[in-house]
Amino acid sequence: MNKKVFLLTVLICTPIGLMWNWWHYKYGIIPAWSFGPAETLGLLICDVPFVDWVFYPVTGAFFVTMIMIDPLKGSYGLFLSNDMVANFINKNYNTITNTFYIFLIHLTSLGILVFGESGTRTALTFGVPSLLMWIYISKNINIHHFIRTGIIVVPTNFFWELWATPMTHQWWYNKESGCFSESFWYLGIPFEMTPYLGLMAWYFIFCVVKTIEKVMIIKQ
Repeated sequence: MNKKVFLLTVLICTPIGLMWNWWHYKYGIIPAWSFGPAETLGLLICDVPFVDWVFYPVTGAFFVTMIMIDPLKGSYGLFLSNDMVANFINKNYNTITNTFYIFLIHLTSLGILVFGESGTRTALTFGVPSLLMWIYISKNINIHHFIRTGIIVVPTNFFWELWATPMTHQWWYNKESGCFSESFWYLGIPFEMTPYLGLMAWYFIFCVVKTIEKVMIIKQ
């Protein structure tokens, strides 16, 4: 794993994640989410729980690590180990790559045009930069690697949310905050947070890593 790429990615992504988090505390009538007293450890920094300041560097570093070490690479990852699936991806490589880009266009538009303020901020913060970076790295994208990354990032986001919110009530989302659309909720979770945020983070972090790698190669 290239330590310089790892460090630069974390230094870029962590402040952006913290700013995104800050907005969710300060924009609405009340914060977009709340923790139980036992979950915050009683520590607040600028009215934001300490656990939220730590959450983004830790999870961001985890996702960057998963992208860079690519732990599913040996077998193409789960269903990708099937020869028929792998051959299909290889034969339709350009089509699949373009389909993922079109999907990102739609995801970004969804956040801006359909979701509430939170979805709009997520689309502008993570979606728009990913669209631009994808064009820059388009000739260097390993679509197998991208899919393997998604197999880790998106389900991690989804199942962590289910465990922490409806199952253990570590935190809960405040519908009355005004940050989220009123129409897209399930089990007390706004769709804008899960799986939408996981999908956008998948694209964004992958694109940042690959953009930095390409820039470093060019400079060499």
